[in-house]
Amino acid sequence: MSKLNTKESFIISSDIKDWQAKYIDVEKLPIEFYLKYTNILSDYKESGKSKEEVLAFFYKISEDNQDISEFVNEIMDLIEGYCRPDFRVW
Repeated sequence: MSKLNTKESFIISSDIKDWQAKYIDVEKLPIEFYLKYTNILSDYKESGKSKEEVLAFFYKISEDNQDISEFVNEIMDLIEGYCRPDFRVW
């Protein structure tokens, strides 16, 4: 199974920074944010990546980008299943 790479990390980080610039606070994130990341996570799962691998990938993004860690934590909640049942991927 291939590891998630640096290019993917950069793309995700940049996208999250764009969301943060628009919404500043995670409490104000629109449903589109969650739908987008549920789809991305589903793609990772369908490509054979494990929950643990994807969680480690997003943990590393959070660790490397403390300024967006709150937003990354929202995505990690989707990975862990701390979300609406229809958003659960694993």
